[in-house]
Amino acid sequence: MSKLSALLSISRMQSQREHANLEKKRQSIVRLNKQLSDLVQYARSYQDTTVSSDSYIPALFGHRQLFITQLGEQIGELSDRGSTLKDSAAECEKRWQFLEARQQALESMYERKCLEDKKTQYVKELKEVDDIASSRHSGLDGSTRVLGVSSA
Repeated sequence: MSKLSALLSISRMQSQREHANLEKKRQSIVRLNKQLSDLVQYARSYQDTTVSSDSYIPALFGHRQLFITQLGEQIGELSDRGSTLKDSAAECEKRWQFLEARQQALESMYERKCLEDKKTQYVKELKEVDDIASSRHSGLDGSTRVLGVSSA
């Protein structure tokens, strides 16, 4: 029984740890999506700003174009990182679901074992009571014979 109890305890800890890991990943996804959304909005805003070539020095215009290109690359990298993180979170969720199912199975086994142990103990106690009652009954029969009194 103690082995099953220890196994159940370990299973609970593993499940809790995996669930915490999953929640961290989900929070990371939310933060990353917020960053990505902000960056996309900033890039659109920056790209939509019309600039006349007369108001910019050609070198600054080139820097602006380079900056827009770099923003696009950053958006792509964040999108890739987001996809990777979502895949990782999905795998983590599968592990957590497996651990939860295992824990529920162990809890069921533990409860069944507890009921079996209680039943076994109850049967044992009933047998002891029956043994005591039968020994008293046979003791009474023997004592009446010794006294010479018949029970009939």
